[in-house]
Formats: sequence, C-alpha cells, structure tokens
Amino acid sequence: MIINWLRETRDIYYFFNYFSWDNDSHRTLTTTPSSASNIQSGAGLPSNWNHTDCSIVAWLPAEKHTPLKWFGIYTDEPAIGVKTPESTDEAMVQLEKWIYQVEEGKISEIEIRVEGDAPQYLVYGRKKL
Repeated sequence: MIINWLRETRDIYYFFNYFSWDNDSHRTLTTTPSSASNIQSGAGLPSNWNHTDCSIVAWLPAEKHTPLKWFGIYTDEPAIGVKTPESTDEAMVQLEKWIYQVEEGKISEIEIRVEGDAPQYLVYGRKKL
C-alpha cells in the first residue's frame, strides 16, 4: 500500500514572491491550488496595475521537442496572444482565467512583474510529481 502511494503522481502548486523593497521573498509548495484573490493581492493587484508598469505572462506546458509558448498582457504595450485589455477589470479577469487554467493543466506557470521604485516578481504554477 505504501509503495502504491509513493508511485502516485501528485499535483504540486508553487508560489514564489520577491519584493525588492526589503529584499524579501516568500516561497510556498502545496498540494492545493491558491485562490485568484491570493495571487492578485500577493502582487498588489489591481492597484499596481493602475499605478505602475506591470506584465503578466502565462507559460503553456512544453511538449517534447517544442519551445515554450506564452501569452502576455501589459499595462504599457500591446498584449501578445490575447486581446489587449481595455480596462483594469478586463486584465484581472484574464489573470483569473489563467490562474484557473493552471489548475486544469492548460497553463504551467504565471509570472507577474511589477516595475517601479520597488520592483516585485511573483510566480505561480503547477508541477506533477
């Protein structure tokens, strides 16, 4: 029975958040997905989206022998692979969709970068172990 438990693959969700203001980082590994509101608040969204340059990139799972593909939305330039959001609400809805697609395995990782006086970097994703 223990051997079967060890052989089972499990979804592991990881959350990494780095703050340059105080050179601090937080890392979490868990078997349960994080909520969209937790990820948004971890990056100071939607407030940061309105006050500084931000980028949100969704990485698609790589298949054998193919490069990683990605989609991105930005506060200061056109989106790549998706419709450019016309409002903060649209950007946050797109981010929430991507967060749920991490749970479904359609997206492997989301990166959020917040530029400005105190840059911040957040990564959320899922791996099978």
